[in-house]
Amino acid sequence: MLEELRESFQAMLEEKGERLILDEYLPKNGTYRLLFLTESGYWIGDTLEIQYDRKEGKIAGSESKYYDLICYLDYWSKLIDMNKPVDSKKVIHSNQYLSFFVKKDSISGEKLTDEVINGYFDVLKSPEKKYKKGKTRELYGSVKEKLGEVDSELLERIRKIVLERQAFGGIDFSKKDYCKLFFVWENEDKTRAVYQQEGLRYLLPNLYNSNDFNRKQDGKILGLPNNNMGMNSKKPYLQQRLILIQKIRYCYFSGIMMQIWFFVRFCSKR
Repeated sequence: MLEELRESFQAMLEEKGERLILDEYLPKNGTYRLLFLTESGYWIGDTLEIQYDRKEGKIAGSESKYYDLICYLDYWSKLIDMNKPVDSKKVIHSNQYLSFFVKKDSISGEKLTDEVINGYFDVLKSPEKKYKKGKTRELYGSVKEKLGEVDSELLERIRKIVLERQAFGGIDFSKKDYCKLFFVWENEDKTRAVYQQEGLRYLLPNLYNSNDFNRKQDGKILGLPNNNMGMNSKKPYLQQRLILIQKIRYCYFSGIMMQIWFFVRFCSKR
């Protein structure tokens, strides 16, 4: 059944592209702020309070001219799941240096320390230190070859802004929803392109269920999808069970991405 749904979804995706995902994308409730980068610093742009009313089926904040852009930036900045964070403390929930996601009670509760912030940016500045073992190292090597080096100068500029904390000014931290900062340029095309690039820098080494099960075929890396698939080296019975019911599906990157989009489109819940 899942395979049939995926095939139908693939046809829809080929017809509509990423709009199939983004037109139905629902950001998490919270405060979303755009910070526009300039040659000498930054300025604070629009701040949106996005709240989804389940009963009415309406999204407060969706009337903003920046709402579609924020959906795009949020999509490319989110973690696959909390088992694959950039921040090992799991206080920061974004995946790249251009964005910064944190629960408001982590700020009011003083969990967001300078140490946590620096740890987050340190990982993003030198991803090789995170992806240094076995097949994951090999996988990130191919990612680095494809995307190039991290812009460490820009990363350090943004790290400094976050550490100064003035970018959070005027935000109400009494709620338990999200505070999300997005560092952008006035050139929207550039903003979208760089966000997608840095989102892929996180996504590519993390999209497989476990890189321990990756293998090469015809010079390409195949791996197990992370959705609807349980594999754990500490629970070998899962592997045997999945083999018996023929659930093991090794996929190329494009197949894995298509399955992720499928689950985002139809299976994501608030």
